[in-house]
Amino acid sequence: MKHVSLVLSVLMLLALCATASAADDRVGVWYSAYNKNIVVDGKLDEGEWVTTYPNEISPNNPDWHHYQGRTLEEVYPDKFSGVLYCNWDEEYIYFAGIIKDDDVSVTDFWDCDYFGFYFDALGITQPGDPAWMDGHIWAHWRVNPDGQIPAGSEEVRALDMYMGRSGHNQVPGSKGERVFTADGYTFEIMIPWKELAFLDEPYEGRETPFRILAYEVDLVLGGAFKLTSQYFWGHALDVHHEEFWHMGRLILVK
Repeated sequence: MKHVSLVLSVLMLLALCATASAADDRVGVWYSAYNKNIVVDGKLDEGEWVTTYPNEISPNNPDWHHYQGRTLEEVYPDKFSGVLYCNWDEEYIYFAGIIKDDDVSVTDFWDCDYFGFYFDALGITQPGDPAWMDGHIWAHWRVNPDGQIPAGSEEVRALDMYMGRSGHNQVPGSKGERVFTADGYTFEIMIPWKELAFLDEPYEGRETPFRILAYEVDLVLGGAFKLTSQYFWGHALDVHHEEFWHMGRLILVK
């Protein structure tokens, strides 16, 4: 009887470990390549970016998860898909994308197409610290807010408590640009490290909890209604947005 109980206990432990491993596997790891040659103009000039570590937005990438609206299978590839890149140097972190999107016409500032880049600014990756909810930074970049072309797309706004900002204010020193294409747009943004409240300077091998939100809005039924879809990278399913220990990891490499 004791032998049976021991076997059952081992099997239960293995099952729990497998479940935990599966949960960790779906969160994601992305690498940011060192690069001092970027000029942020939205064009994604060939050869300017280090594209060694592409992050493909597609149903073929298991680290992207559907959160709301149409699934990635429903929109891929022509309605919404693309690839993202991340580079860094001593002063800035840079994000870029080549995006397919069949509708970029929505100009409501609070409900238009945008990308959100979420950082754990305090390095708090486990619950229990009373400050853990105050360390998040949401850097939001909107494709076409309020119909402002191109000025509206230049702003990278943040909501975070740690830096003392409230609301979606412009991140000092940041910049965003985009260029519309025949089937969507390309974009580039830059965010100063000092505005991300990291506790020390960026360095090779640095790892920080991180996630991406792709917020996609389309007009449907002849423009009568808006259909909103959301997709997360680096976000464990069925958890609260600010639970950093369920975030993916962004790792700086050279």
